[in-house]
Amino acid sequence: MDSMKASIFSDKGYGQLPSLVNICIKSILMDHGRTKCALQLIPKDLYESFLVSALRHERQLCIMEIVAQWPYRVLNLRSLMPKVSDAQCRVCTWDHRSQIAFIRSLCLMIAAGFREQIRRNGKLQVLDISDLAYSNSGMGIKGVSDEEFVTHFLNMFGNRHSNTTSQQSGHNRVIYMDWVVGRKNKKLVLSFLKSGSTGMSVRCRSLSLQYISENSINQILARIDPQTVNSLNFRTRDMFHNGLKLLERLTNLSSLDLSYTFYDILNYEPSRWSNIYAELGSTFSKLPNLIHLNLEGNRLSNQLRTLLQHIQKQLSTLQVDFCQLNELDISYLANSLHAKQLQNLSIGSNNLSKDPESLFKLLTSCGETLQYCCLSATSVDKIEAVANRLAQVSHRMKQLCTLRLSGVQLSIPDQAEIVTCFGLNVPTLKFLHMPLHTIRDEDDCENAGYTIVRARKCIEVQARLPFSANFNDAGIDEFFDICVKRFRDSEPHEIERELHVLARKGPQLASPINECCFLFKF
Repeated sequence: MDSMKASIFSDKGYGQLPSLVNICIKSILMDHGRTKCALQLIPKDLYESFLVSALRHERQLCIMEIVAQWPYRVLNLRSLMPKVSDAQCRVCTWDHRSQIAFIRSLCLMIAAGFREQIRRNGKLQVLDISDLAYSNSGMGIKGVSDEEFVTHFLNMFGNRHSNTTSQQSGHNRVIYMDWVVGRKNKKLVLSFLKSGSTGMSVRCRSLSLQYISENSINQILARIDPQTVNSLNFRTRDMFHNGLKLLERLTNLSSLDLSYTFYDILNYEPSRWSNIYAELGSTFSKLPNLIHLNLEGNRLSNQLRTLLQHIQKQLSTLQVDFCQLNELDISYLANSLHAKQLQNLSIGSNNLSKDPESLFKLLTSCGETLQYCCLSATSVDKIEAVANRLAQVSHRMKQLCTLRLSGVQLSIPDQAEIVTCFGLNVPTLKFLHMPLHTIRDEDDCENAGYTIVRARKCIEVQARLPFSANFNDAGIDEFFDICVKRFRDSEPHEIERELHVLARKGPQLASPINECCFLFKF
């Protein structure tokens, strides 16, 4: 019996359940009344399986009832999501917008169940709905949580629990969620940050501040629980002296997004912010857990050392696109300790051709850990023998999943060399984006690129062509001829026939952006 129970509730997920248990749970969940009665009779070990099944089959009223009778102290919805998202989960096949709407509705039903727990004085004390995503869909919390959703969610726990009895029953109960705070809901959020306002604590994991005043920012940062916030995202250009000091309270902050926050200030109020880089560098140094940093869209010429040199931990993520980086910045980064641990590096739309040695030293240093790399619009095509040098670097990249080279005008042979070398040398590569062939029209560049997907013994190249491209174009044929020869020399299999058959079928398979697949089989 114990071995059967262990197999039923193993960590391998819901898909490992015996078919009889699966069928019984699904049958019970078909009716809300039946579910309500069953939950009072089943052992508490089955509650998780019931909730996972209800999530998979979109039984929203049943979800509310399961949460309302949840027999444990903690319910962490994020930990259940991997069990929900498998090949049999219909939600995973939906488009991004539909998935977001569904997860929002789930959260509201779960909130209703938690509210019922409070009314009944049930056992559930901690509800965690932060960072929700269906793992197979690649959907993150940025799409799930928005200002309207946060407002609706918090309103469910507003005046309904203002009386003394509700405050007593809600005492010591905690909800962890992600907040998006804007002009419409800032007052509501501030009211929930006041201790004891509803007899229940609503705490924030990920905080996004969107276009609110300096005073509101300061109030929120001063009142928020500094121990729970691990991600902070500014969508406002109202920088602040007091706010930088308040940031230092967030000792568990691991991710900070300051993209496009102080670019305009440096243009219009340079005297007021003459020490902005030193102040930011000092603030970063007092965040002991900071490992993800986004500074995109800010003017950082010759300032990267000032900002990064005193950060306590080595960065895993650094985004500095559109930052006007110069040779000194790239040289510092290449020789810094951060380069040894970078997993995500985005340095697009900076001129990197002036110091190629530092650039390739940087790519070599972080090659063993790098998973995402963006070199788009970096003028690397002006570097002599750039394809050959990138090919040499590819041997060091053991974990790279994505490489972006859009906006880089390479010759056909250089394109083929990059595609084949990365395709052969990087076993983890999933996506490579670059112009299909030399295109002068910038608008066309946005619609052009390669995608490489490696699965088992096959590399699939999805050619996304501009509207003006033709599959019979001599340049495209030249590119594929070179690729075929390179792949065939490395792996002596007949691949040319299938490749060109698919190429000729391209116009028939084309989507609105003229998309076609080419298979290099090994």
